[in-house]
Amino acid sequence: MRNNILLAGVISDKTLANKIFETVSKVYTDLTVTFFKNFNSMKKESDFTFIDYLLIDMNSEYDNFKEIFTNLKEENPYIIRILIVDNFSEYSIMAYHNLVHFIVEKKYLVEYIKDLFIKASQLKYILQNEHLIKVLNSFDLNPVIKGPYFEILQQIQRYDVSLKNVGTLVEKDLMLSTKVLQVSNMTINPRINRITSVKLAVVNLGINILRALILSISFFSPEKDLYKSMKYVIQVEYHSLEVAKLALLIAKELNVSQNISNDAYTAGLLHDLGRIVIMHRVENWKSIRDEADNHGNPVWISEKEIIGATHMEIGAYFLSIYGFPPSLVDVINYHHYPRSCNDKNSIVLAITHVAEAMHHRDKIAEEEMFLKHLDLEYLEKMGIKEKILLFYKKYSGIMLGNDE
Repeated sequence: MRNNILLAGVISDKTLANKIFETVSKVYTDLTVTFFKNFNSMKKESDFTFIDYLLIDMNSEYDNFKEIFTNLKEENPYIIRILIVDNFSEYSIMAYHNLVHFIVEKKYLVEYIKDLFIKASQLKYILQNEHLIKVLNSFDLNPVIKGPYFEILQQIQRYDVSLKNVGTLVEKDLMLSTKVLQVSNMTINPRINRITSVKLAVVNLGINILRALILSISFFSPEKDLYKSMKYVIQVEYHSLEVAKLALLIAKELNVSQNISNDAYTAGLLHDLGRIVIMHRVENWKSIRDEADNHGNPVWISEKEIIGATHMEIGAYFLSIYGFPPSLVDVINYHHYPRSCNDKNSIVLAITHVAEAMHHRDKIAEEEMFLKHLDLEYLEKMGIKEKILLFYKKYSGIMLGNDE
């Protein structure tokens, strides 16, 4: 893997180009920055296989941006594609949200670039399987057509619409929640922290952009043979919703702050996103579950053996390149084995890990199964082991019908 990072840009504004260069040079010493006036000159002079990040200003001297990004996505999926706009708009979302990783307003670009390159060092090591990186970078987070989308559309047409209520509806759907969070975090304002709450993301986007997104994804045409996996997709979504609900109950039991509770709910909602990606893009994905069942192993061990990466790594990588905060990425990456996380004191990770261990195969896990999937060492170090075990006994006793 190269140590040197190459940032290329199609930016005609020399002042902006100089500001970008000065900013990123302070963050990385092993950095090459090359700017071009237009994309045609860049094609003549650059080897795209070595570009890590590509910035394109919509004011540069090139009109067919969609063609550029479409070709880059197909031919050079490694490149993280960043579109610079004067002002964030519905048009920029609808035209480019499936072609670029980030859309950034020019006035926030310099502040944003610094954050981007700080994250880059973490991102490089999440996945090292080159084939899977190509697969993931070509994957669009589009949900299939489902009733809740139409309910949301009806809600947002009301004159007395409540964005809070709309956010509650959006939270019920894993893929729509992910898309709303992704798009909300694509617009970077340094005065606002990265958004991890679906309700806050809905408020941040507003009615018009939310409507445009829903209309776009509601008419998604499923890929060939996608319906064959629909029951498994629905199982993952149901499991994720239940884990998110459990995370809220555990957070309440531990008496944590509202922000931590919100983050735990979001993590629960997104923790198995990598499984959806695998179902859509890995041809032999069914053999993974069969392998796990036959040998009595956790699914992620079979994933590693068969495709070279786990759904945790895939989900974490996917969320990383789409701008989710590193703290949430860590939770997704380590929710099955938190002791491996560099953050040894993440309460959100602990809550998500416990909630996931409690909900197994569409039901509350029996005690033997729960303990088998629990990282007791991590919970002990966090000082919450006994509280968690007591909570499990109380809650599972009610749900399994053997409450004393």
